[in-house]
Formats: sequence, C-alpha cells, structure tokens
Amino acid sequence: MIVVQVLWPHSAQTPEQATKLAELSAPKFRGKPGLHSKHYLHEPETGLGGGMYVWESREAAEAYFTAAWRARMTAELGHEPQVRYFEVPLVIDNTRKIA
Repeated sequence: MIVVQVLWPHSAQTPEQATKLAELSAPKFRGKPGLHSKHYLHEPETGLGGGMYVWESREAAEAYFTAAWRARMTAELGHEPQVRYFEVPLVIDNTRKIA
C-alpha cells in the first residue's frame, strides 16, 4: 500500500468553498482502479490544500500522477503540486469492528 500526499497553495478559501471544490472533483475518483481512498485536505492557516491518496501499489499511483497530470494541475492551479510517496508498513483502522 502507498499513500501519496499532494499539496499546493490555494487561494484564500473558506471551508465551505473547499468542500464545494472537493464535491465537484469527487466523482472522477469513485471506482478508480487501484485507488482505495482519497482524503481531501484544506489547511486554512497556511492556505495549503490537496489530498491524501491511498493506492494499492506504487505502480497504480504513478500511473495516475504522470508528467501530464502534473502539467495539467500546474496550469489549472497556478502552482506545481508537491507530490510525496509514502510506503505504509502498518494500518490501524479503528472504524472496522472485529467480531
């Protein structure tokens, strides 16, 4: 499992504006092969936004975060996104109930 952190400076946004933008982009991630989950991020204090993506493999993540993706995001957002890959050696999931 791989977690990818993607961050970029956002223009000043309220939490409501950040939620609306997330809701608009969410459909393209639902059912995406290899993607377990995406967590939208918004840090009002610093103006950073982005996402934490949980992928089944680094290969699946790299197939999405291509040079073309980076160029498109830079053009759309006005800043090149910071992309960091993290291996996940262990997960604690307190939302799952064990019988």
